[in-house]
Amino acid sequence: MFAAFGLISLHGWVLGLAARRGWVPQTVKGRARVLAGLALVIVTVPLWHFAGHLRDRTDSRNLAQAWIEERLPPGWTIVAPKQLGFDARELEKGGRRVTVVDLQSARDAGALQSLLSEVPAPAVIMVPRWGADARYAGQELADALNDLSRRWRVIKTFGTNPVLVNYSSSTPWGDPAFAVANLK
Repeated sequence: MFAAFGLISLHGWVLGLAARRGWVPQTVKGRARVLAGLALVIVTVPLWHFAGHLRDRTDSRNLAQAWIEERLPPGWTIVAPKQLGFDARELEKGGRRVTVVDLQSARDAGALQSLLSEVPAPAVIMVPRWGADARYAGQELADALNDLSRRWRVIKTFGTNPVLVNYSSSTPWGDPAFAVANLK
């Protein structure tokens, strides 16, 4: 909030300066004001916030949906783990089959095989990058699920935040990290 107020004040100051001076060559006093304004911006906006302001805010699930619509023809099956919270309606409207599975429940290769055995080909799977909140138990499960996920050939990756195995909402911060991989 303070940073936003500082930027608004700085903006007003620059506009006032431009109106008074018409952007003509400035004196030493004017240059000092500009440097003071830049210092104010540097002081009020921490450097580690700049990356957050510059990054793309589009959720990885929306990027994946657009990517799938562009590259996979109708008739393909997309396996979406329920832990991703993926909205499949647009893909289904476009003629793709979407199968939602509880991928977190498949804790070994046999359970994973039985979970995916009925998926019709051709198919891709959205493979989460599993993680766990370090404050709670679950890292062993996340590691086991990540090991099971290495069997597929990744086509494209999306997102930045791990899908948490020890939260009821697996993607509490949005932008889940996952890959689209060939299933069959």
